[in-house]
Amino acid sequence: TIADNPNGQTRIDSALMAARIKRELDVEVLPHFTCRDRNIFAIHSLLLGLATCDVHQILAVTGDPIPLEDRNQIKSVFNVNSQSLLRYISQLNQDMPRPFILSAALNVNVPRFDMELKKAKRKVESGAQVFLTQPIFTERGKENLMLAKQELGDQVKFLAGIMPLVSEKNAL
Repeated sequence: TIADNPNGQTRIDSALMAARIKRELDVEVLPHFTCRDRNIFAIHSLLLGLATCDVHQILAVTGDPIPLEDRNQIKSVFNVNSQSLLRYISQLNQDMPRPFILSAALNVNVPRFDMELKKAKRKVESGAQVFLTQPIFTERGKENLMLAKQELGDQVKFLAGIMPLVSEKNAL
């Protein structure tokens, strides 16, 4: 997976990096698409570009807010949110020779998982086919993932987040 300016920090564009990795290494990639940085017109153009580069899956996320100290110079777009982006791409898929596989985020670690599960159901209704979870470190996170699998049905796939711990600081 290729993050799209995580934590509101500028990085190389996830779609461009995905196209390069696909071209040079011929591996499947999952670029993240945040709604924070582009309007729907720019998203549409970028999706068409990805399709020509043989990248046919994306992770639709609303995106982290711009850091407070940067908000005087940088403005968020938020023309769409992750659910409306999924709906938009689902409609676009009807005209694509090879449709995009649509992924969405699922946080199995939130205290009110019932609310997260309601959001996930709306994302499925909007076109999500796959959920990528946050890293799972607790029994509760695992139980929430199993509940989501049960509630969302067999047509939905899950990529459980795994993050190796590399230090005590990282673990904390």
